Amino acid sequence: MCYLYEKDLIKPGKHGDEPEYEWENAKLKWEISLSPDGKQWKEVFSEDGTKNFRKSGRLLFTGLEAWARSSIGAWPSGKGAKEEKYFWLRCTLLESEYEYPPRIEKISLNTTAAAQKKKVKDGMLEKSSGLPDQVFKLPKTPVLRESLKLTVAGEEWEEVEDFDGSGPESPHFTLDSLKGEIRFGDGLRGRVPREAAEIRALEYETGRGKQGNLPAGSRWAVKGGKTEGLAISNLKPATCGKEEEDIAESVDRFVRDLKVPYRAVTFEDFEYIARETPGLRVAQAKAVPNYDPADPEGGEGSVTVVVIPFSPLETFDIPPGPSGGFVAAVARHLEKHRLLGTRVHVVSPEYVKVEVKATVGLSRGFSGEENRQAVLANLKLFLHPAKGGSDGKGWPVGKPVYRSELYRLIMGTEGVDSVEKISIHAGKGAEQDENGDLVLALRTATVYSGEHLVEISGKSR
Repeated sequence: MCYLYEKDLIKPGKHGDEPEYEWENAKLKWEISLSPDGKQWKEVFSEDGTKNFRKSGRLLFTGLEAWARSSIGAWPSGKGAKEEKYFWLRCTLLESEYEYPPRIEKISLNTTAAAQKKKVKDGMLEKSSGLPDQVFKLPKTPVLRESLKLTVAGEEWEEVEDFDGSGPESPHFTLDSLKGEIRFGDGLRGRVPREAAEIRALEYETGRGKQGNLPAGSRWAVKGGKTEGLAISNLKPATCGKEEEDIAESVDRFVRDLKVPYRAVTFEDFEYIARETPGLRVAQAKAVPNYDPADPEGGEGSVTVVVIPFSPLETFDIPPGPSGGFVAAVARHLEKHRLLGTRVHVVSPEYVKVEVKATVGLSRGFSGEENRQAVLANLKLFLHPAKGGSDGKGWPVGKPVYRSELYRLIMGTEGVDSVEKISIHAGKGAEQDENGDLVLALRTATVYSGEHLVEISGKSR
C-alpha cells in the first residue's frame, strides 16, 4: 500500500454521483532485479491503484518468479559485517506531466483491502401465497444495497427502486434495506409470485453502519483456515459506514442538490462544472465568452475555459500547468453538460512572470533581513496562480496587477511602516498603463511570481 502525502491538498472534484474520470499524467515502468551483479532487470506487470502516484492506493505485482538478490546499492549492516544483498524493485519514470511532484508518505508491504460486512447465504424465506403485494422479511438487517440475490421458483428476480416502470410480467421486487422487507408487485406493476413458489434469498450482505468506522490501529484476528489466529491491524481508519438516510436528511440533500448546476448555461455554471470534474483537483476555472483560442477574432458561440490545477508548491521555476490528460478530462466533463450549439474549449493559462521591486521603511525595533524575507514571502504567495489573490484561491485569470493592491499587501506585513517605492515588471504578454499597473494582454492569461527585489530603507520610525 502506497500512501501519498495529501494533507495540504484540496479535495478532488465531485459532481453529483458521477464517477471519476480515467486519465494519465505520467507513464511508469516497474522492474525487478534478476542477477547478483544488478545488470539484468525484468519488467513486471503492476495493478496500479495509485494511478501513477496520483493518489494513495495499492500496488499489486505479478511475474516475480525470477526475482533474485542483487548487490546493487548494497551496504554493510555494521562495522566489519559483510554486505547484504537485497531483492530490488525499481520504478522508471518514462513520461511525466505531473501537475506537482508526487510525495510518498508511507509504503506498507503485504496489505489487503477489507470491508466491514457479513455475508448471509442461502436463506429460505417461505412459499408464495399467490396474492398481490406480498411482503417477506430477511432475518439479518440492515441489508447492504445491491447485495441481495433472490430467486422465485429458481428464477432470479431483479431489485428495483419502485414499481413505476414495472409491467404485469416484470420479475421485480423492492427492498427496504433498513427493515429488511422484500415487497412483490400487485400483478399490474410487478409480477406476483405464483402460489407455492419457493422464495429464496441466495445471499445478501449486512453491515453495522457507522459503528463499522473503526479507528486506525484496531486489532483483528482471523478465524478458521490455515491463518487461524493471525494478528491483523488496519493502518488507516475505516470510513464510509453510515446509517440509513431519514426523511429530514433526504430533504436537506435535495435542497443542497438544487443549488448544484448540472447544465452549463451561465459562465458561473461552466466554471463550477469544470472545478468539480470528478477526481481532479482544479484550483481555478475561468470561463471566457466568445473566444476560440484557435481563432481569437471569430469566437462567437464559443466558451473557452481556462483551468489551473492545484499545486501545494509555493515556489517554482515553472508554474503549474495541466497535463494533456487533465485538460481532456475537464473537456469531457464539460461536453456532457454543455448546451447544444455551444462550442467549448479547455486550455491552460498563458502565464506571465511578474517581478516586484519595492523599497520599504520599517518601524523602530524591527530587524531588516527578517522583515525583508516576510515581504518577499507575502509577494510570492499573493501572486501565486493556485493559492494567491485576495481570497487565497489563486490569482484570477485575466486580472491586472494593481500597484495599490501590492502597496496594501506590503503595508500589512508586520514591522513595515512605509512603502517608499514600488514598481512592477513583467515578461511577455503584459504591459503597464499610465498608473504603473500591469495589464495582461490575453483574456486567458494569469500571473506567477518571479524574483522580487525588496530593499530596506535606512529610515525607521
